[in-house]
Amino acid sequence: MRRFIFPAVVISLTLLFFWKLAFTDLILARGDTYYFFYPLWAARDQAFRAGELPLWTNNVFMGAPLLSDPQPGTLYPPNWLTMMLAPPDAIRISILLHVAWATAGAMLLARRVLRLDVLPALIAGAIFGLGGYLGSHVEQINQLQGLAWLPWALLVFALALDRPGRYTPLLAVIFALQVLSGHTQTVFITGVGLGLYGLVDTIQHRAQRAAPLLRRFLKFGVILIGAVLLAAILAIAQLYPTLELTGLSNRGGGFNPQQAMAFSWNPFLAGRGLLPGYDAQVFGEYVAYVGVVGLALALYGILAGDNRKWRWLILIVIGIFFAFGLYNPLYWTLAGLPGFNLFRVPARWLVLFAIGAAMLAGLGAQTLMQTRSRWRDLIVISGVIGMIAASTLLADRAANEVDGAAVPGILTWGLWGAALVLFIGFMRWRSSLVVKLLPVIVIGELFLASLTMPYNDLAAPEAYHDARMSIHQLQAYCDDKSLCDRVLSISGGFFDPGDKAAMTTRYANLTERANRHAFTAAKMKELVAPNLPLVWDVPSVDGAGGGIIPTSYYTQFTSLMLPEGLPRSIDGRLREFLALP
Repeated sequence: MRRFIFPAVVISLTLLFFWKLAFTDLILARGDTYYFFYPLWAARDQAFRAGELPLWTNNVFMGAPLLSDPQPGTLYPPNWLTMMLAPPDAIRISILLHVAWATAGAMLLARRVLRLDVLPALIAGAIFGLGGYLGSHVEQINQLQGLAWLPWALLVFALALDRPGRYTPLLAVIFALQVLSGHTQTVFITGVGLGLYGLVDTIQHRAQRAAPLLRRFLKFGVILIGAVLLAAILAIAQLYPTLELTGLSNRGGGFNPQQAMAFSWNPFLAGRGLLPGYDAQVFGEYVAYVGVVGLALALYGILAGDNRKWRWLILIVIGIFFAFGLYNPLYWTLAGLPGFNLFRVPARWLVLFAIGAAMLAGLGAQTLMQTRSRWRDLIVISGVIGMIAASTLLADRAANEVDGAAVPGILTWGLWGAALVLFIGFMRWRSSLVVKLLPVIVIGELFLASLTMPYNDLAAPEAYHDARMSIHQLQAYCDDKSLCDRVLSISGGFFDPGDKAAMTTRYANLTERANRHAFTAAKMKELVAPNLPLVWDVPSVDGAGGGIIPTSYYTQFTSLMLPEGLPRSIDGRLREFLALP
């Protein structure tokens, strides 16, 4: 019976945090989920239901490959389970499954590698799976899918260092699944993370005289390289067409350093991203909070004299170091190197902070449960958290990247203070009951923070399912022709479709942000943009890329349509450029 407790706890926590997605018919209706992934999943699953592979679509970019583009996750097996569902429900289920999988993986990583007891491992798993970083990336479903495999990759890699013959093939399978999920940057970050873990493990083994340095170094190198090569073979059906398309892509030669450093972690918002927000939403790529109590536990894990901390501390340091990107002078050199020059958004390196902080929080919780704390530790922890909190006063210098008040208000400061007081009280007045309450405190704080996350600003299902008048007109026009002409909307989206008041009244029971998302979604349906032509089968000249489509040929052709001096349409969104005054 006890073996069912672990999955039951993971599932229950996932359903608690994502109760709106799990128990209502409300849907995500903003950002990449709505404009990018819903349409891609609609086209992919329509082909699957017809018994075909989704090789090509005529409906965006005047024709574009689907199978060659990894972002739809065509060959990722978990995506096949939901092919009969509408995209909002398919992505809903995928989010729940992968959040639970990430939480379970982090818990097992803490149990098997750090040898933590059940309650500290639960804390580690909850902080990673239900914390800010993963929660802020549920809207990029392929990225969430890849990230869910990160703790499993670390777990299997750690086991492979002792039993390579048994676990290296399993590590290759995990790498292959990450590739097939469609977010190659996550694969790259995972590989670097495993390399750092293996390097620190090798150095520690040498310090303990457990094995010769060179032999241990070669061992972890062979394991990692062997797993990558085997993963490439397993994922060849996706990799081969993707590499072929990459040669035709705008990204075929990589980004220049300036492009590669786009969406670097803004230092003015670093404090906002590291601490939970209760009165605003920070730009999702900058969010990596683990909770005030979780951060305090991680700091306590660092202060503890336990050598197990070093692997995770290095991941934290490198993750933050890389995440600053543009604001880190050394990253200007890294951004031009192979691998680093293939991806934008250095802020995504914060996932190494997220997993490292989760493991250190578990280690700190275990240490705290077993030994009495010192006042010196309390002072250091309070000082560090105080400095991070004080840095949030600078957030108004990047207010355009915060939805709501950039500088925290009284509610947020009060909850931060209450969490820190609870932690200090726990450290000084421990009892058997209080020890058991620590996971409740950590998870409770994470849950309160989750209430302001985008995945709780859900819109009514008709935001996706109901067609607008322009869609009906274009479909009727195409019904009378054997070959439908292509549509090109030219608009920046700054218009009123005419029924805003009716929509506001209809959705009065939803949050203000949800109403805003539903209204914007209605306007995008009026424009049949950016990738919504895939949903409604209306051929378009335009589209939204972000990966290896559109091709460079598309960009060259559409540049002839743009006024002189405007940037070329590298990622699509031609309508926005043409709408500029």
